[in-house]
Amino acid sequence: MSSSAPPPPPPSAAAAAAATTTTTSSSSAEARFLASSTSRTTALHQKSTLRATALASNSAESEDVSTFLKSFNATLQRCLAALSELPGGVAVTAKSRASVLATLTSLQSSALGLRSETAAASHFLNPYDVRSCEIKATSLLADISAAKTARVPREKFVFKSRRTTGAFVNVAEREEAGDDERQTRDDSDAHEINDRAANYSTEHAGLKAARVTSHRPSKPWDGKDARVKDCEGCTVALLDVYGAVRLQGLRNCTVYLGAVLGPLYVENVENCRVFGRSRQLRIHGTSGTDFYVWTKSGPIIEECKGVRFGEYCLEYDGSEEHGAELGGGKNFYADVQDFKWLKKMKSPNFEVFDIAKDEDAVESSEWEGVVTVGTGRARRKEERTKREAEDKKRREMEEAQEVGGDDDDSEDEL
Repeated sequence: MSSSAPPPPPPSAAAAAAATTTTTSSSSAEARFLASSTSRTTALHQKSTLRATALASNSAESEDVSTFLKSFNATLQRCLAALSELPGGVAVTAKSRASVLATLTSLQSSALGLRSETAAASHFLNPYDVRSCEIKATSLLADISAAKTARVPREKFVFKSRRTTGAFVNVAEREEAGDDERQTRDDSDAHEINDRAANYSTEHAGLKAARVTSHRPSKPWDGKDARVKDCEGCTVALLDVYGAVRLQGLRNCTVYLGAVLGPLYVENVENCRVFGRSRQLRIHGTSGTDFYVWTKSGPIIEECKGVRFGEYCLEYDGSEEHGAELGGGKNFYADVQDFKWLKKMKSPNFEVFDIAKDEDAVESSEWEGVVTVGTGRARRKEERTKREAEDKKRREMEEAQEVGGDDDDSEDEL
């Protein structure tokens, strides 16, 4: 008779406790895993949100930069166009002076506004854009100031005849029409109309291998604007006092200028020599050209290569009178600023030379008896050579006289 197997003994208390501990540990680990996963998911979501916000911010900032530069350049071009549309020459009548002054004042406010807007936008503009906008705004202000000096100079007054009304009369009007007020008004109105019809009182264009001379050694000066354009192989001498002068598209030319009360603009010129005195000198797109200049502010160049600057060294009848119109002072010909070169090191696009130390820098010459070029060592060398030749000739004459005297003594003895 077989007996059945005895039932398994009940688990002991220790075994039950161990099983309970194992189950609890497994639940805790699962909870920690779930909490860790939730934390990682939340962190990834936050990073994704921050990245999206940053991208949106950068996009908005980029749009701000683009909008600012577009608005800045539009205002700048509008101001430059308004400057170019101003009537040439000096405004004579009170009406024309008031009109020009109102335009220039408005343009000056716009230029100052550009400068203020650039400063306010410096927190999202890169340093290059900030510097470039500041330079353009400053250049615009300088152009406006030069236009004001050239077109609306300070008036000179003299006492007027007692029979007329008012205590003072404009000198230009009195010289033009004397004491006849009606004639003065008629002449002045006609003068204003002529200024608007033709901005350039002197203009030479499309010449080849030509020689042009305009020489006014004494008052009254021209006082208006002049232009030389699209010439090749020419020699042009404009020895007068002008309000502004523009040289455009010249090739292999030599230009002699008297005095320019406002700016001297040089654009797209190649392999030329320019002699001139001006309040400002602006050069654009020019290469292989030498400038012998006197200027009240440093020359400004843009997109130029191989340009050189030396001191003004031109002499002609009336040269001192022309120079006096600019008031004298220091010559800033060596203070060149390259607006397309923003690095701290010197721009390689220009060179400054001292004609007093380099005898080959200036070729001493005389052109048609009108102008004489040459200074420094070159001139001294020429003068020294001339003196040596004169001394040699004098010694030869003295020796010839001595020989003649000895012959006379010999004949007397015989």
